[in-house]
Amino acid sequence: MVFVHPTSPPSAAQVSLGRPRPMLEFIFDSTGTVSDLVFTGVLTRYPHVSWVFTHGGGTLPLLADRRELFRSALLGHAEDGPTVQ
Repeated sequence: MVFVHPTSPPSAAQVSLGRPRPMLEFIFDSTGTVSDLVFTGVLTRYPHVSWVFTHGGGTLPLLADRRELFRSALLGHAEDGPTVQ
């Protein structure tokens, strides 16, 4: 089992635009991490690993359709790649 929780990078002050980093960045970082795991095939290569993402997976529920739309463009094919759920 892998537990994933975002954190601030050393240069957080330069990219946060004065907002507390947990306000937005953590949520989008979580979404980006899950997308990277899906689109790079990590979840397919390690099917027995359980992943736990905090904050409800970030914006994943809201962007699932959008990620599915771009799946074929990112993977180069529509049927053979992992399905984004």
